[in-house]
Amino acid sequence: MRCQSFLIAVVILVAEGCVSGQSMHAPEYNSVQQGVYSATQAARGEAVWNNHCAECHYPEEYSNGYLYAWSGENVFDLYAYLRITMPYLAPGTLEDEQYVDVTAFLLSQNLLPAGDAELAVDRESLQGILIEGPF
Repeated sequence: MRCQSFLIAVVILVAEGCVSGQSMHAPEYNSVQQGVYSATQAARGEAVWNNHCAECHYPEEYSNGYLYAWSGENVFDLYAYLRITMPYLAPGTLEDEQYVDVTAFLLSQNLLPAGDAELAVDRESLQGILIEGPF
């Protein structure tokens, strides 16, 4: 009986350690609601949009709730989607900075607040920013 009680106590302690260890190492995310891009960056993105995207797309297509489909994803996923698929006839031909600027423009089109910092062309930092509403 003592051995069984001891084993149960050990299992409980190990389980608690695993759970608390998981929460200590859970990734921390910023939110697009926290001003993760600058107004200047969004303006550069709008210029890129006008030069490379406006031929096929209207900004209104990507505002007013466009990002609902991206809820729960991170900003890198949106950036990578743009980079891999756009411009339609020549995907991947823009500079990385241009893609991240267009990403900032899309955030601004969805009325997400601008801040002081700019989105970085850095996979890890973009993956750390969660897309969440309201949009």
